[in-house]
Amino acid sequence: MRKISIAAATFVALAAFCAPASAATLLLLHNGQDLSQTIHNNGGVDNNDFTLTFASKEAGLLVDYSSTVKLSYPGMSSGFAVVSSMLPGGIPILTITPSADAPVPFSFSEFKFNLDLPSGPGNGYKTDFTFDAQVFFTGGGSQTFGNVDAGDGNGNNRLDIKAGAGELINKIILSDLEGFSTKHNKPNIGPTAYNFDAIKQASFNAISSVPEPATWAEFILGFGAIGVALRRRRSQAALPA
Repeated sequence: MRKISIAAATFVALAAFCAPASAATLLLLHNGQDLSQTIHNNGGVDNNDFTLTFASKEAGLLVDYSSTVKLSYPGMSSGFAVVSSMLPGGIPILTITPSADAPVPFSFSEFKFNLDLPSGPGNGYKTDFTFDAQVFFTGGGSQTFGNVDAGDGNGNNRLDIKAGAGELINKIILSDLEGFSTKHNKPNIGPTAYNFDAIKQASFNAISSVPEPATWAEFILGFGAIGVALRRRRSQAALPA
């Protein structure tokens, strides 16, 4: 009976390890230290395409930026890759993922970035922006941050998305930028749909998505213990009274 209990405990621990994640936090920052991997350059790949692949400066980890419009990589600013739209009008939606071409699969445990936002209608109007951020977790599940308040974009457009304990992120989608413009003694304007001007100053922390050999060994031992316990239980049940 004790061995069955041990096997059951192993199964529960394995199930907990494999359970889909479901929580993250999103913080608006004025500044802050960069994370361990900074998105540095595109490694000589196309400068204009619907998907651009970038390498981190420190470990050469590959990250894809994708959109419904062609993206442009004009170069770097302060050591970070700057990504904007190839054509005027900005980026309506931006998807960020660890690249499928990465030599070793990995996921984000945290992703920090800066969004360049448009100026709004001008003419003395002040525009406050909101947008949506959807986070997808390795192993399944997602979380949406709706109507994230980015203020007027001045000091409120640096963001940090962090996975919860024991969780990893494999995709981030930024979309639905809107602005509401106000001016003293003038009619309000909005909400009005806008596009992101650019993303820059991106950095991230990464964790390998491939279990370590020791973890695989624990899985195999756990399944083996469950099999032995079940076979022994069936054998005992088959014995005559």
